[in-house]
Amino acid sequence: MNNSKKITVRQAIERYIESKTAVLSPSTIYGYKKTSQRYLYTLHEIKISQLDQEMIQRTINKLSYCYSPKTVRNAYGLLHAALQMFAPEFVYRISLPQKIKTSFYVPEEAEIKMIYKLIKNTELEIPFLLASQCGLRPSEICALTKDCVTNDGLEIRKAVVVNEFGREVYKPPKSYAGYRTIPISPSLRDKLLATPDNRICGISSNKISRDWNGFLRKHGLHIFRFYALRHYYASQALLLGIPQKYIAELMGHSSTDMIEKVYQHTFPSAMEEFKIRISNNIEKLFG
Repeated sequence: MNNSKKITVRQAIERYIESKTAVLSPSTIYGYKKTSQRYLYTLHEIKISQLDQEMIQRTINKLSYCYSPKTVRNAYGLLHAALQMFAPEFVYRISLPQKIKTSFYVPEEAEIKMIYKLIKNTELEIPFLLASQCGLRPSEICALTKDCVTNDGLEIRKAVVVNEFGREVYKPPKSYAGYRTIPISPSLRDKLLATPDNRICGISSNKISRDWNGFLRKHGLHIFRFYALRHYYASQALLLGIPQKYIAELMGHSSTDMIEKVYQHTFPSAMEEFKIRISNNIEKLFG
């Protein structure tokens, strides 16, 4: 028997994760470990040679009762990858929970202006501006230093993630497309360069999320994820008529797929304006 078949599912997953430590970010590795411990523990002590399709399907079924389809699919993806590494000839057909369409909340421009009045001169002002006006990810916001601010804009060339030990680790952008220059206004450039430290944002991505939720609750505002500010940036760019290819580049995506699937939202106020324009255009026929 192939020696790899003698190892347990837990050992296979651990060895798979270890083999990826040099190519994946610390936060991704940490996420894999949490996924294994939280969702796949019932299979951990089963040897690969004894694992069968029914065992896997039963585990997927149990997870599906308690967790979202995305969580279940991610857990299965990790298990599948580990099994493919150590038992590539193991063929099985697993039924996974059906994907559900995710709804994204995107704040209106008026909402953004109101929030800025309240958040100005607080610790969250800089993160808020970088997310809503530059479309940056929290990991990119926390990695910015003053040498990233140039006459041409804002250079994105690194990110900060939290590893399994709770320490911040600098890493390259999420992908090659993540290296990019974001246009900024003179006023925003001056504000970024006026921060007291070389690191433009002095708080961690985890603290940004926690404080953001607290800020919205404190002021009785609609609660939405900090990441929705990035959706706002993309949607505003679409409303301004910027081609999807350029929006994808500004957001650090390698293709327009994410723009089409995730970010192409329509604001209610914009839709009303479009309806009026269409109605007026029709009216011209009867002019």
